[in-house]
Amino acid sequence: MIMRCSRWETVLNKKRAWVGLDGFIDKLVSVVKRREGQGNQFEAYPTLTELGQCICEASGCNLNLELFPKCEKIGGNGPLLTGVLLAMGVNVHYVGTLGNPIHPLFETFAKKTRAISLGAPGMTQALECHDGKLLLGYTYPMDAVNYESLLRQKGAKHWMDEFSKSDLIAFQNWTMLYGMTHLLQTISDEWLPHLSPNDYRIWFFDLADPSKRTREDLQKLLQILPRFGYKGKVYLALNRSEAKIVGETIGIPCRSEIEGDRMDFQRWLFTLKEKLNVDCIVYHCHVGAVAVNQDETTFVPAFRAKQLRYLTGSGDHFNGGFLCGRLMNFDFEQSLLLGHSIAVLYIETGYMPSCENIQKYLSR
Repeated sequence: MIMRCSRWETVLNKKRAWVGLDGFIDKLVSVVKRREGQGNQFEAYPTLTELGQCICEASGCNLNLELFPKCEKIGGNGPLLTGVLLAMGVNVHYVGTLGNPIHPLFETFAKKTRAISLGAPGMTQALECHDGKLLLGYTYPMDAVNYESLLRQKGAKHWMDEFSKSDLIAFQNWTMLYGMTHLLQTISDEWLPHLSPNDYRIWFFDLADPSKRTREDLQKLLQILPRFGYKGKVYLALNRSEAKIVGETIGIPCRSEIEGDRMDFQRWLFTLKEKLNVDCIVYHCHVGAVAVNQDETTFVPAFRAKQLRYLTGSGDHFNGGFLCGRLMNFDFEQSLLLGHSIAVLYIETGYMPSCENIQKYLSR
């Protein structure tokens, strides 16, 4: 039984998190298939499959696609994860690409998180369909994120003090941050020995679709991650495609699917965790989520959304809920349930749900 939400804030208000290092402006759009009038009088492409077929058929000629705006909002894996932590009561310090000066969309966020900006935000056009989303990103501002840019803002002692005080340290969006591997290597070599001991500190890593990075890049990162277990627990978040890529990279490809032989898939996840030498893997997809550590492997089926309003950011909302559960010392099942409930309510409404709405959803 998950504790009542009136106690969540009491526990999480005492927790500190350091999160980084990206920042995007997300422009969520529909792709117009057939116009029936002005404004929003149109039929959108319902699936990526149908949209993809249309694009393929245009080979050798021209194709004009109309994008209709749904909304413009804060984006990036780090800010979206932080939004969940803030809403649940965690004290967060954010470092990322929020603009210099801070972009207007990030002003309130920056004040709440004592944010330090390393450069201009990226921009993403999110083409949303019922079966998924196509993200078209302008990521060149992420080149501003590296070890040197951190030191230009604050000295190493400042960052070591921040890490020492934090219960959760989350590095998001490795794929788009080409300076992160060197940053993590330097932190592990030079900062970790000086951090205060904390066996319960969570080091959380989200790759964010490494398909466009070389296998050599990914292999180098995966060799660095276990070092952080010296001062805490190392958590690696994976979705379906990320898990397959990581498995192939380290030589243990996945031979089953979660919706097929689930027990075999869970055994494979455990083997993956052991080979990577991390403390926990948390895996999520549309079927469900699995958390695995040395002692247990837990599966919780996904909740079904009544309507699909926003898909972009649902994985970050799941991860945020899961991490809040772990910070409150929930077991794996309870933490996965919390992650699922926050994700599905976000998908249905486009907003981070209140604690009361989360509790009501879990009590159904």
